[in-house]
Amino acid sequence: MMKEKVLILYHSGAGSTRTISELLEHELEDVLEIEAKHIDFNFNFSLLNSYDLLILGFPTYHCEPSRSMMDFIQKMPILKNNVKVCIFTTCGLYSGNALRIASKELIKKNIKLLDYFKFRSPASDGAIILSSSLKLMFEYEKSLKKHLNRMTDQIRNYKTLPAKNPPMYKTYVPLNNIAKYFGEKEYDKMKNNIHIVPERCTNCNLCVTNCERRCWTANEIMPIFVPDNCEFCLECIHKCPTRAIIFSEKMKDRPRFNKQFLTTKRKKSWPSRFNQYYKGKM
Repeated sequence: MMKEKVLILYHSGAGSTRTISELLEHELEDVLEIEAKHIDFNFNFSLLNSYDLLILGFPTYHCEPSRSMMDFIQKMPILKNNVKVCIFTTCGLYSGNALRIASKELIKKNIKLLDYFKFRSPASDGAIILSSSLKLMFEYEKSLKKHLNRMTDQIRNYKTLPAKNPPMYKTYVPLNNIAKYFGEKEYDKMKNNIHIVPERCTNCNLCVTNCERRCWTANEIMPIFVPDNCEFCLECIHKCPTRAIIFSEKMKDRPRFNKQFLTTKRKKSWPSRFNQYYKGKM
């Protein structure tokens, strides 16, 4: 008997959304033909009609879906009626209206929205902007196991799920928009100050190959950063193996969400079967 085909498409900056995507793939591969892929702006959208279920994952930035995921969704053509979608977001503190915004945009593509999920994860920005003594910025939510299990259970039974309306509008978000206005001004300053510490750079070009927004270009001595298209996802900063990419001297030696960090934090948060899966991956 053929398994239903499921595709997980995700955008991930520091790595939390990617990790959730891979855990879902691992947990469901016994009952579904499932694969997880990072979004690609050259993606062949006609392939989406060949899947029974589509799962989209993205981080929340300033109470909204990541710019990369919204650009990806807006590039989607109108799909056939039989394409069903579940979505999830990862967020440092709260998700605001991110799930609602993404849901409403997806419904325009003639898809059937089945469910949506939120996972509170380490804050990729707060961890290096604020004091490293703030534990909240480095922790997964205590109910992570429960939420992971709920999502996998729903996906296993996706054929019985009715269509769902977008989440209700969260009234606290306009209050957050006041902070967002000033916060984005500060973020723009930090984004425009992203640079390489020359003595740390090995010119490995990971920042070049990892950035789907093409903000980094290879150079003979070290990569060059152009901030015009940057959404401040901080992937280049967290993934740089030598901590060579910074936007201020204060955050130069603050912790990064790298393999060592994820290995340490996972022991407390993941169900044991996921720990076993990741044992040899990090």
